[in-house]
Amino acid sequence: MSAIQHISDEVGCYINCIQSSSLTWVILMLIALAIFLFIAYLFVSNPDHRITIFASGQVLIISAVWLSFTTMTCNSMFFIDIYLIYTLLTLGIMIFLPRVFDRYLIRHLNAAPITELIGWTQQFVNNLVKGTRVFYFDSAIPKAFAAGRSIFLSVGLLEMLNDDELRAVLAHESWHIMHNKKTHWLKQLSLMTFTTTGIMKPELEQMADRYAASITGRGALDSARLKLFPEDQSTLNP
Repeated sequence: MSAIQHISDEVGCYINCIQSSSLTWVILMLIALAIFLFIAYLFVSNPDHRITIFASGQVLIISAVWLSFTTMTCNSMFFIDIYLIYTLLTLGIMIFLPRVFDRYLIRHLNAAPITELIGWTQQFVNNLVKGTRVFYFDSAIPKAFAAGRSIFLSVGLLEMLNDDELRAVLAHESWHIMHNKKTHWLKQLSLMTFTTTGIMKPELEQMADRYAASITGRGALDSARLKLFPEDQSTLNP
């Protein structure tokens, strides 16, 4: 028997098992709504909405399977067991990934504590947001981003900026850390796609810039941005 035929038989058995249940229409409605959300996920471009839609679909599927197990009279089926395990694993990853993402980046980038190069930086960040660690990684491309409870700076960026400009960048990234702590885990997950590429929502960047300017002064922030983005004067926000 082919795998496709086996799955088809199990689906047919599943339908037969729940047909006599008083919750059949509830189960079918949950499945239909989940399918609708998964289809909507493919057409929605906003990352916040995509993550929320996908997570909601997963929750509906788990609910439908749980109701099925509590009402059906036949034995548990391998195909449905495997899908339930997959759904629980993916939902678990979505919940816990924002909390461990920075640890993954530390290993992936072979990052080291910034105090090995510049001693004052960690204390400066500690004064802005407690519990945040600052790391540097070996890359000639000037780059800074925040993930989880950590700030990452490339060697190229450290070589390019003076101390005042570096303070502005650290203050900017510290705002993102504070923002992440107040952000729902689904929204944090949606932003991860952007952290490693340096692309963030313009309104968030502007708010982080205003915070950095309040800490270090507008001159240091503008000077840092001119060095990092000389081709784009629009990054200098009023």
